[in-house]
Amino acid sequence: MTRTAEAIDHLASIIEALRSPQGCPWDAAQTSDSLKPFLLEETYEVLEAIDSGEPDAIREELGDLLMQIVFHARIFEERRLFNLADVANEISQKLIRRHPHVFEKSAELDHASLRAQWDRIKNEEKAQKNKNTHQFSGIPASLPALARAIKILEKTGPKEIGAQDQVRVRDEAVRKLEKFKATHREGNPKQAETELGEILFSLARLCYTSKVDPEEALRMATNRYMSSCLK
Repeated sequence: MTRTAEAIDHLASIIEALRSPQGCPWDAAQTSDSLKPFLLEETYEVLEAIDSGEPDAIREELGDLLMQIVFHARIFEERRLFNLADVANEISQKLIRRHPHVFEKSAELDHASLRAQWDRIKNEEKAQKNKNTHQFSGIPASLPALARAIKILEKTGPKEIGAQDQVRVRDEAVRKLEKFKATHREGNPKQAETELGEILFSLARLCYTSKVDPEEALRMATNRYMSSCLK
C-alpha cells in the first residue's frame, strides 16, 4: 500500500469509528443534509488559505475539505449505496473519458479545441443519464450567484470574444447604471432589487468578456476593503 493510500484508508477508518455506536454522538447523528453548511464553509476556507499563500494553511484546509468528502461517502456506505472507493473510481473514469487526447494518445489539441471536446463529452454523458437535459443542465442552482451567472454566460456567450464584444457589454453596463440613477426612487426596494440585479448581471457579462472571474475579483476587492478598514 502506498503512503497516500494508507493515509486515506486511515482517515476513512477514523470517520468509521466516529460514526460507530461507540464513537461520537454528534458525528453519528450527522446526515448528508446536515453536513452541507460545513462542506460549503470548508470550501471557502480552502480558498482563503490559497489567497494567503501559506502552504501549511493550505494543507490544513485541504485536509478539512477532504474529511468532509470522506464523511459524506461514509454516510452513503452505511446505507449500502456507494463507498469512498466508488467515489474515487467514478472520478477516475470520468477524467480518463474526458481526456482522450491524453489517455488515447489522439492528436494534440489547442485550448479552444480542448474546451470544445470537454463540453461535447460532458454533454454526451449528461444526455445518457437524463433524456430531459437542456442548455443549462448541470449548472447547480445553489452556486454563488456570480459563479452561476458566469456558467450560464459560458453556455450562451460567444466562444471567441473580441474587442467589439467587450465594448458592447461595457456600454450596456453603463447604460443600466445610468438608467438606475435616473429612475431609482427611494421607498421601492423591490424595483431597486430588480434594477440592481440587472446591473450586477451586466457586470458579470463584462467580467466574462474581459476574461475575469467575478467571484475572485469581488473577493479580492472585499479583502482590500477590509484591509483599508483595519488601518
